[in-house]
Amino acid sequence: MQKTYLSEALRGSRITLRKHEPHLAPTMFASIEQDRERLRQYLPWVDLTRTVEDESNYIAMTLEAWSHYKIYDYGIFRNTDDMYLGNCGVHTISWLNDKCEIGYWLLGPFEGQGFMSEAVRILEQELFRLGFNRIEIRCNSTNIRSASVPRRNGYRLDSIVRRDADFAECRDTLVFAKIRELHFEDAADLLVGAETDHVILFTSDIQASREFYRRAFAVEPILDLPEICEFKIGTRSLILQPGDPQFPAGTQTELAYWPVEHFDQAVALLKSLGGEVFRGPLSLGDGDHICQIRDPLGNQIGLRGK
Repeated sequence: MQKTYLSEALRGSRITLRKHEPHLAPTMFASIEQDRERLRQYLPWVDLTRTVEDESNYIAMTLEAWSHYKIYDYGIFRNTDDMYLGNCGVHTISWLNDKCEIGYWLLGPFEGQGFMSEAVRILEQELFRLGFNRIEIRCNSTNIRSASVPRRNGYRLDSIVRRDADFAECRDTLVFAKIRELHFEDAADLLVGAETDHVILFTSDIQASREFYRRAFAVEPILDLPEICEFKIGTRSLILQPGDPQFPAGTQTELAYWPVEHFDQAVALLKSLGGEVFRGPLSLGDGDHICQIRDPLGNQIGLRGK
């Protein structure tokens, strides 16, 4: 695709992304300074940003890179009061291959409110409108909050880069991606025939939940880390991750049903592993039955079968 500039301001329902301005260096630095200890756990540049001048130099670098079609970096500002929340931007751009990467960070007081998910959606829409075909998001495997952003925005985990280089120590990097498959004029058809392809269960004990579903479905995890676990069950992914203030352990926003060939035996199996019948079994006619099972950590899943 042809090189082009992104819009200098992108407005959403609650936030606006704005191209950096030199006069905002003191504001941006003060925000980083107040949240330095938390940010430095995952962001190598934090320890290199010690003065307002360092921040000014960073802004100047991004503006220079912007002029050469290399980086598009934005500040995130809340629409109600123009409060600075963090940064979100585009980098590692391949104009030849129509792909790029989105990076982001958010100040601690604004986590768990959906601001970063909205920022990614705003930026993603602009990128697909311009003709990008593939967008990647990479994050440290131990950064649960960061990894939840692409998952909640429909990105799929493409790969895990094992023992990837880091500023402090080697760690695994999760590589998420989304592909532009439909034009925006086809948006009315996006949900026609759509099916659930992944379910996230929020748990207080990753290992206990892992063992329950490993035995229940007789499959091994495709992603098995202390802070996140993912199973591939048929065409669906079942993802286990710790609860947080927005999604406490033992809650979920959707209930997925798995088809089973032998309904009564499947219900009995889950009960023998520590699950309990939460609702049903109910007859749907023609021999079909459904049942909701609550696992030992408080989440529900559904079974459907003869």
